[in-house]
Amino acid sequence: MRRLGTLLVLLTLAATPASAAPESWESLTDFEARWRQFRLDLADLDREERLAEAARFFESVPWEQVRFYCSGEAGPDLSNFLGGMVETKLRFQPVNLGVLADLVGDADTDAGCQRAAVKFIFVHADSFAALPGVSHLARAFLDLADSGKRSAKIGRELERGAAALWAGDELMRRMMSHGRAGEFRETKHGVKMLAGSCDPRATDSLAVLCHELADEGGYDRTVGFGLQRLSEKTGGEHFDFFVELAEESADDPIGELHRAALSAIGGSGDPRAYPILLAEYDDEETGIVAATGEIADRDLRSRYWSLWFAVRLAEPGMIEVLGTGDPVAVQAVELLDRASRFGLPDTREEICLALEAWGERRGGGWQERISLIVNRFRSYPDPRQ
Repeated sequence: MRRLGTLLVLLTLAATPASAAPESWESLTDFEARWRQFRLDLADLDREERLAEAARFFESVPWEQVRFYCSGEAGPDLSNFLGGMVETKLRFQPVNLGVLADLVGDADTDAGCQRAAVKFIFVHADSFAALPGVSHLARAFLDLADSGKRSAKIGRELERGAAALWAGDELMRRMMSHGRAGEFRETKHGVKMLAGSCDPRATDSLAVLCHELADEGGYDRTVGFGLQRLSEKTGGEHFDFFVELAEESADDPIGELHRAALSAIGGSGDPRAYPILLAEYDDEETGIVAATGEIADRDLRSRYWSLWFAVRLAEPGMIEVLGTGDPVAVQAVELLDRASRFGLPDTREEICLALEAWGERRGGGWQERISLIVNRFRSYPDPRQ
């Protein structure tokens, strides 16, 4: 059976073969009844066989016929059926992007058809964004969002979908306008659009917007989301900005903005993060003298949790540093010592093996300390297993 990941490249702008006139097509009610009977006939097959047969059933229906069925309000039951048919055809059959854009952009299209198409396109936006002519599809998203015939929530989802598909000046202006709207929901929407945009300029614009919002105040959670995406997308490119926000929010060490800045610093992959995170512990020892869960001070527990999470995000870079013999590896060990008193790392075995190999190379008292760290990590039950 063909797999989804190999199928999206089949979506083209090629003309769809001509189909019979609508008068020759069975009614939607009769078609759905035929499908219900077909499903009953498949009852004895296993799941993979049923999916293959379902794909063949819907492949026999041209996209023009699907578009015809989706052209009006079908009612709740048939709308759900149509949505399932659209999703199945998108998974298994090439489609003309013009037909798909028309289906998405027409505000009178059945909502079930549109929901299925929009969701599928949004989930696989990277694949669609690489196709020629995708701007027509993005325009369809925007047209539906601007039509006023869908809820504000759906409109925002459509705009984010358009941003993930297409890079253009119009969309950039729209994203920044939302981000600077001065209203919390709109501002958050603008940040989310930039965070998911395929426009190569979007990360710099997101950094500018986060800086503006941080200066304005009152948007800590939204800025935190933006910092997380910047760190994921650009690594250490905006490292100095993360540090600046961490310093500016240091008077509230358990606040959302400070915690988000520390997470962005840790997730940047930049070894300059290690001394900054170590300084956050504000001690000469481990910073955690007891198991973190036993610390009575709620704010202190929260602070250690945010530091542990930042160290977790830094793990991939730490594994690399521990293998190179770089002097900064000592700071990585110090951080992992502290993190080991809170809980297990994200990549436990990789971290433990890297620590043990580093300890063997260093020798002396380091091996004993490494053994303590590794034993702490391995003693925690892994909830993922």
